[in-house]
Amino acid sequence: MDPPSAASLGDVADAVLQAQELLSSLVISSESGTIPSTGRKNIVPNEYSAVNSGEISENQRQRRVELELYQKITNLRNSLLDFGEDHGIRYVTYGGEHHLKEIMDLITKDLSEPYSIYTYRYFIYQWPKLCYLALDQNEKIVGTIVCKMENTKGPQIGRNDYIRRGYIAMLAVDKTQRRKKIGTALVVSAVEALMTNGCDEVVLETETTNQAALHLYENLGFAKHKRLLKYYLNGVDAFRLKLWIKYPAIIKERASISKQNVGDDAFIPSGDT
Repeated sequence: MDPPSAASLGDVADAVLQAQELLSSLVISSESGTIPSTGRKNIVPNEYSAVNSGEISENQRQRRVELELYQKITNLRNSLLDFGEDHGIRYVTYGGEHHLKEIMDLITKDLSEPYSIYTYRYFIYQWPKLCYLALDQNEKIVGTIVCKMENTKGPQIGRNDYIRRGYIAMLAVDKTQRRKKIGTALVVSAVEALMTNGCDEVVLETETTNQAALHLYENLGFAKHKRLLKYYLNGVDAFRLKLWIKYPAIIKERASISKQNVGDDAFIPSGDT
């Protein structure tokens, strides 16, 4: 099977950008899970159910945008899983303590930041279904992504304003297994799971010098949100990247995003200043 084309990745990024452009023109209105399996079933969660055609509200328009993005993410993930099978790679979620050491060894080799075993346990034990693994034909872990979900205080629009945030903490791929779309498949799997669980946005940090990671995330619709000076122990700056998913999150971001805190080269959703 051929790898997912640049056009497929572009479709996802285009869907995100179209959502951002559409949502930037909307007025804030009052609004008011299960983790997807590694199978191929294209099941749309209840909150992404299609709305009736005809006259629709602004909220229903946004639901259509979310549904389109979810379907494109799901289709891309299915394509990447098939591509992985053709190359002897399969994807599973964390299966227990027997996986932990392999995950730690892979991330330690690949990332610049050292983590203690307590850091791994904090993420993986609390959110095991948000830890995806890529296994080769010998059942060796050759790629992993570790994520979490949390409710976080949103921009100061309302006293009880909370956003459900997905966070990608770690991503690593064995250098001998690159060019097999493993990193992209892991990120897409994680994003699909976070969307299914109702996240408003997905956030991560990566080194400003890591062009491969920036290219991967930006192809999937992530945008530079902030530059964090000397964020890593080696003194390198980081970009905080965000993928905006839901309408309340992207609209309310207007209250806090400014060109001063993201730098001249950062992307700001249409309508923000």
